Amino acid sequence: MIKLIITLLLPLLAVVWLMYVIKRKAKYQTPVDGIGAMLIYWIVGFLVTWLFATYLGLYMYGLATETGVGESAKILFVLSVYVGGLWGALLPYRAYARAKKDKVGIWLGSAFVYSVLFYLSTMFVR
Repeated sequence: MIKLIITLLLPLLAVVWLMYVIKRKAKYQTPVDGIGAMLIYWIVGFLVTWLFATYLGLYMYGLATETGVGESAKILFVLSVYVGGLWGALLPYRAYARAKKDKVGIWLGSAFVYSVLFYLSTMFVR
């Protein structure tokens, strides 16, 4: 179980660190103009969420079956989807931070939206 928690904490700490780097660097960059550019940021962000959440979820599932934890790690699987959402939400957050809208709530909210969309899309795929 400790391997699963560490496996989840390392990407979480990395994404939080990157969020602060993006927030700091965005002060010196020009804002993104146009609805098309923001739409591309949102779509690519969802693709990053899809890839990262799938990879992290499958890796953690393999680690859970290897260590014999199984069903007791369900909350960690849900959290891994949210961490994937945080990674995907970095792209639109970067565009918003360039426009001086660098509230952390924007990043956390878009990560939640990405997580729900990932969950719904996997329900359709299944």
